[in-house]
Amino acid sequence: MNVAFEQKINSDSAQMLDEFLQSLQFEKGLSANTLAAYGNDLVQFGQCIESVFDTQLTFSDVESEHIQAYLQHRHQAGFSHRSTSRALSALRAFFLFQISLGHRQTNPMNQVTNPKAQAALPKTLTEGQVEALLEQPNIDNPLEFRDKAMLEVLYATGLRVTELVSLQLYEISLQQGVVRVTGKGNKERLVPLGETAVECVSAYLKQARAE
Repeated sequence: MNVAFEQKINSDSAQMLDEFLQSLQFEKGLSANTLAAYGNDLVQFGQCIESVFDTQLTFSDVESEHIQAYLQHRHQAGFSHRSTSRALSALRAFFLFQISLGHRQTNPMNQVTNPKAQAALPKTLTEGQVEALLEQPNIDNPLEFRDKAMLEVLYATGLRVTELVSLQLYEISLQQGVVRVTGKGNKERLVPLGETAVECVSAYLKQARAE
């Protein structure tokens, strides 16, 4: 038996975990790093349920309520959705292994679903940061003048970056102050350009583009 496991969780659970990891190693040929990740996740689970329920629960005693308590613990502790999903994958594999050996009749994971990852909110710049960004290029340098024109167009129109870099001159009407953009699904739309952007693009075309 892995002595390190027995030092962290009760001996019965440690024995079950040891058998499970040996099975993964010999039957599926998983790498040492993967086996260590499985082991760590299951040890953390064992420690959690023993702490929450203040008893010497073994893995054979685990029911869905224990899984839910474990998920609540991870949520309160600030674990990421990704790491929790990985831990649940380890638990699913472990309990299926227990059932295959006849050590369990029911699977406590049947009613458990992976947590949905929350979409990260986009980070936005302050007005001061935008102004500083727009002032960054040195217009004495032709390439930086081009960059400034691109930034002004980007700021004025809200184009996607891929739309901006694929923009052609014939798609810009400086006289009318609009840009014709081909977006997703080859759908075209007209976007107002704004006076400042018109002036910057005009100056770039006259003073720097030829270089």
